[in-house]
Amino acid sequence: MIPVSEPSRIKVAAEWYTKASMEDVSYADYRLAQMYSNGQGVERDDELAGVLYQKALTEFIEQDKQQPDADTEFRVANMYLKGLGMEANPEEGLKWLEICCEKKNARAQYQLAGMYQKGDGVPQDEIKAQSLYNEALAGFLEQEKETPAAYVEYQIASMYKHGNGTEQDNYAAFQWYVEAAEKGHPHAAYCTARAYYEGAGTEQSYPDAVKWYQKAAKSGDAYAMYELGKMYRDGIGVESNKEKAYQHFLAAAKLGHEFAQFAAAKALLSGAGVEKNIQGAVDWFRECAEKENPFAAYQLGVLFSAGEEISKDDSLAQKFYSMAIAGFISLDRKKPDAGIERKIAQMFYSGNGTAQNYAAAAQWFSMSAAKDDPYSQFQFARMIQKGEGTPVDELKSQLIYAAAISGFLKILQENPDADLLYKVGMMYEAGLGIKRDLSTAKQYYTEAAAEGNVHAQLRLNQIQAYQNQAAVSTVMGLFNAFVYSLGDNIKDSTTRKYRHDRKLTQKQKAYDEQEELM
Repeated sequence: MIPVSEPSRIKVAAEWYTKASMEDVSYADYRLAQMYSNGQGVERDDELAGVLYQKALTEFIEQDKQQPDADTEFRVANMYLKGLGMEANPEEGLKWLEICCEKKNARAQYQLAGMYQKGDGVPQDEIKAQSLYNEALAGFLEQEKETPAAYVEYQIASMYKHGNGTEQDNYAAFQWYVEAAEKGHPHAAYCTARAYYEGAGTEQSYPDAVKWYQKAAKSGDAYAMYELGKMYRDGIGVESNKEKAYQHFLAAAKLGHEFAQFAAAKALLSGAGVEKNIQGAVDWFRECAEKENPFAAYQLGVLFSAGEEISKDDSLAQKFYSMAIAGFISLDRKKPDAGIERKIAQMFYSGNGTAQNYAAAAQWFSMSAAKDDPYSQFQFARMIQKGEGTPVDELKSQLIYAAAISGFLKILQENPDADLLYKVGMMYEAGLGIKRDLSTAKQYYTEAAAEGNVHAQLRLNQIQAYQNQAAVSTVMGLFNAFVYSLGDNIKDSTTRKYRHDRKLTQKQKAYDEQEELM
């Protein structure tokens, strides 16, 4: 028997649903609408999907009048809640969902529980949510006894995983995910892979994670495609392969996966596993930014501001920067994060997406620095030292510099980054947070230069030139003293030739004063 591929099955299903829809079979209208909406087995057509959804809704309501049925009511509820074929109507959707719950429909109870847990369309009420989850779990377990089904097993697994309606239990969750995955549930296969990846409820196994991610990806699960992309990119559980990573990112991106779109854009931007294509990167960053992803918006701001290989557009850059900073602030309110706070601070400092505001920048750097982010500690100390947006306080700045260099040195133990080696070298040279030590500074500059940092090599050259000149000056000073002691008024051109070069000294001093450590 020749195996039928998944895309072929979907196409055949679409053909059967089309025939049934022509005979006014309500469920066929509903499923065909989903397929046109997602472009599964047919060419995507949102307008036709809307018409089919409207037809299905009318048929479902009429059908329920004649013969009330919880499954039909559940579909109607979700069509109103999600606005399928119409404007969303949360009130009407909630009414139908509650009717369904009265019939002890486990899926409806599960969904309403989630709404009460999040406060989505109803007052937030964790007690009521858990009560509904508990009823839903009992219903799912009863259904599973009567007729084992992948979607039921998946729901049970999810409830154990998140502790909804029961005690949180990773082991039980894993067992149920495997049951559902082996019956072909694509997202259960993804969750099984995730459990192996994290070692949650089972022994950690990257090879098993890869195996289950591949199964889920073949079934069209975008999340699995994205995770596979990361594993190939980072060489976890598989040999590192940037080309395969990009292909998985691209496949997930085409299915609308937000983070995969960002990853695909980054690959195109750097040429990792694919030919470098700035315009292609911009296109995917735009797709991602439309989903209100602030990181994508920020990248677009950087690209349009720089104008490298695309037309420079400062107005468009500021528009995307503005989207980015608003998004970052919103993210940080929900879940404070040192890295995001640092990025917000940098945008206030530079005036990207907002008016330049040193006081606001100092405040955000301070918040991030308090979370032990060494980069923010460095920037905040620098602002205190220069009196930017905050009073000058040399002692305070040195204490914060000390915390920053301690953090940098810990990072360098795990990752000898060229730019960070250069920064630490500058801190030793300038005595920022640590006793000034030119010898140690040169060691860090040498390491940074070996890793490809051109600024470190330039600094080494400047230090060498300065030291050579200083040595010549010392020798000539001794020679002049010797001549003077002999009472000789020799005015040899040789002494002029090796006289201390004041211009070089002045240039070196200017460089030291102007060099930005930020």
